[in-house]
Amino acid sequence: MSKLIDVTYPFSPKLIEEVSKMEPKVLSGHFATHLDIMDRQFPLDYVKRRAVLFDVREFCESRPVDVGDVDWGLIEPDMMIVFYSGRSERYDYRSKEYHKQHPQLSQWLIDRLLENRISLIGIDFAGIRRGGEHALADQDCADRDVYVVENLVNLKEVPANIPFMAYTFPQAYIHTSGLPCRVVFEVEE
Repeated sequence: MSKLIDVTYPFSPKLIEEVSKMEPKVLSGHFATHLDIMDRQFPLDYVKRRAVLFDVREFCESRPVDVGDVDWGLIEPDMMIVFYSGRSERYDYRSKEYHKQHPQLSQWLIDRLLENRISLIGIDFAGIRRGGEHALADQDCADRDVYVVENLVNLKEVPANIPFMAYTFPQAYIHTSGLPCRVVFEVEE
């Protein structure tokens, strides 16, 4: 028997208004749970993907998540790889703390994920890299047909290191670098 878990950050016009004052990119599709699409088309076959979650809460605030922190035996081409940092549980999405000095993935880990031809990287924080490296990392991923899904929630309900199905439904925005989306995980009970 399986259970559906909505891992989408809920948003409202008020939330968009509040966050856009702090992060102007929100108005170009980068709010709440969204894909960093980098002006590309989201492939429809990416809507349904096998996925696996890695729990990185113990160390992700003190150092980047690195290659040795994942079980590479669980990773297959075309998967969604999800990193659970607990950030969305510790900080309000509207806070500066949520968006600044968030966890990040090492460049080495990003490169290795890209080499393994995954489809999606899911995170419960604001970006796989910080500051000026954020957009560069997103572009590098998009150039290799890998898209980053940011600001997931409810990841504590998803078992770690056990494959499950992920469903990602982006809005049909065009000419933008971000696509708001709904993401639902189907896990075995």
